[in-house]
Amino acid sequence: MPHNFLDQQLAQHIAPENPAMQTIVMQLSNELSKGHTCIQIDDEQMQAVQSFQSPALVLEDNLLYLKRYAQYETQLAILLKTMAKRHTPDLIEEAALKNHFNDDYQAQAAQLALQNDLAIITGGPGTGKTTTVVKILGLLKQTNPSLTISLCAPTGKAAMRLQESISGSKSFLTEFSDEVVAQIPENVMTIHRLLGARPFTTDFRHDTENPLLSDVVVVDEASMIDLALMVKLVEALKPSAKLILLGDKDQLASVESGSVLADCYQALQQNRVELQNTYRFSGKIKTLAVAVNQQQETEALSVLNESTADDPIEWFNLENTSLKTFTIKHYQPYFEQLQSYNEQDNAMDHHRWISNCFKCFNQFQILAATRQDDKGVEHLNEMCESTLRKNTERWYLGRPVMILRNDSNTQLFNGDIGLCLPSPLHKNKLRVFFPDGNNFRSFAPTRLPEHETAFAMTIHKSQGSEFNHVLIVLPDTLDEHNQLVTKELLYTAITRGKSRVSIQSNPAVLTDCINTKVTRLSGLQKKLAD
Repeated sequence: MPHNFLDQQLAQHIAPENPAMQTIVMQLSNELSKGHTCIQIDDEQMQAVQSFQSPALVLEDNLLYLKRYAQYETQLAILLKTMAKRHTPDLIEEAALKNHFNDDYQAQAAQLALQNDLAIITGGPGTGKTTTVVKILGLLKQTNPSLTISLCAPTGKAAMRLQESISGSKSFLTEFSDEVVAQIPENVMTIHRLLGARPFTTDFRHDTENPLLSDVVVVDEASMIDLALMVKLVEALKPSAKLILLGDKDQLASVESGSVLADCYQALQQNRVELQNTYRFSGKIKTLAVAVNQQQETEALSVLNESTADDPIEWFNLENTSLKTFTIKHYQPYFEQLQSYNEQDNAMDHHRWISNCFKCFNQFQILAATRQDDKGVEHLNEMCESTLRKNTERWYLGRPVMILRNDSNTQLFNGDIGLCLPSPLHKNKLRVFFPDGNNFRSFAPTRLPEHETAFAMTIHKSQGSEFNHVLIVLPDTLDEHNQLVTKELLYTAITRGKSRVSIQSNPAVLTDCINTKVTRLSGLQKKLAD
């Protein structure tokens, strides 16, 4: 097992004169970097751990933690179990829900959310999670118009998508009065923005001492939330608040430690509903996604092998030159839209032009499993940039960028995507525009927090996003550097595509990917179930 410099430094700090414990601590540190919250130790290691006392380590049965992760799990389990037991009187009779839902699973989810302070609503793409929650909010507002409701998601992209979905869903709520529909909130923010991220610290403005005022908090894409952030969010709820978690439990877990949504789904069975019927997501893309998710290798390969040019899925194994031709071809509508800029346009026309730039850009997206090999994000971005960038200029017309860290000063957050475009208000100098509801905010490139080019993004970063056509690029070989290429990764990538999914991979890697499942070691599920 390879250990990096940080693993070694942590081990040296915790156990400076104990080689056996240094080896165990390096293992723990290494596993934390893979998303586990602890490690399982054997009998030989148990003797070493039990004879070693350190305030930095916690041993629970045969699970060894760094202290803060053990505390996170324990605190979150206490808070969620308390919420899970809180019930509210029936706000609406079960029979009356039939007037609002034709889908029994959606009706069950609404009843759960109305009667309990903790509701976990999961489901795959197109099962109506947003439609369900919009109706739940309508029912809550209909019963109590004074309720304050907050909507949030882990990333800016996920927040923007939820906002668009809610806005679109409200126009179909014919069973509610116009007054009730108007009271359903549309504004969605990132969790960090909701909690009030403080510059240069991991603390938030809202916490146990200064809780959120919201009566109801809805969190979309909850599978992306890591253990530490979920603790911060739940701690910041006022004691009487209702929490509704939405997500796909089969997607990738968070980049950081923990698999909170999956653990909660498994342990809190009285507070969960899984939506089963799909409405928007169908055909061969759905068939492929289901086969991959259920690790049905033969079925998945059959769907891919039998696909024709007219099908919404395709599988190929291209050399880099052919891969470049393919990507440039599918980004061509975006390149053409960029060239249609007219310096004489008025403000309204310029706003429309920017909107069309984002619309064209979002039609196609490259999703890579890795970062640094010749099929990784960095190489694929360079491949696409060569068409737009002149010489070695860093900022050029049309450069897409993704924010990599939360920045409370600019209110830009991890996952936000902007486009580098000219601004008439700034003498047509290039600014980076970010969607903000129906409008845009622009920044001088030098003001941006840490960012990277985003023609291609990692599959992890794509969570919460949706594109008309995705190209999924897998590495040519699997080794210790890309061992996290799993069926969850592939399932997440496939379900980002609305109309078309292209997969670039050789058969061996694709097969290994389908047959490899993520298993994150955590004690949260047991603590929730106890």
